[in-house]
Amino acid sequence: MKDKEIILKELEKNYLEASKKFGIKTSLDDLDSCFFVRDYILSSGFVSDSVLRQISTRIVEALHSWNGFFHSLIIPNPNDFVNVNESKMFSEEEKKKALKLMSKIMYFMRRNNHANLINDNNLRAKFIDDSFNFWKKSLLPYLVDISKKLSDEWEKNHLS
Repeated sequence: MKDKEIILKELEKNYLEASKKFGIKTSLDDLDSCFFVRDYILSSGFVSDSVLRQISTRIVEALHSWNGFFHSLIIPNPNDFVNVNESKMFSEEEKKKALKLMSKIMYFMRRNNHANLINDNNLRAKFIDDSFNFWKKSLLPYLVDISKKLSDEWEKNHLS
């Protein structure tokens, strides 16, 4: 396995080159702050020849994880104490908002699938910028709100 510093320098170099070549506006620092790209690359132990595919895969993994979380709020597993209780903490209107975000996440995931199937770095570049903007403008604010709500509800209903 390569040294951590070598891997990170290679990532920065390859991403900067790809950003210039494909017109990506999102910085590596911004991607890392949202999707922990550096940690992902380090855990892989290498920077792929297709750094955009590697980064877009990480973004999809993060989005997919949140989709699973939303799914458990909307359709809780009846045998899961956490799912059942957290689902009850949300109104139907709040669940509709989560469902709408799930649909947007699926849109992004399928866009990435398409880019990978046809091996198109232009589509991957657009996916990276668009998914970052979706994260910052739509998904993150909602996640911050519901994480606070869930924390408050657990404290109020289960710690007293």
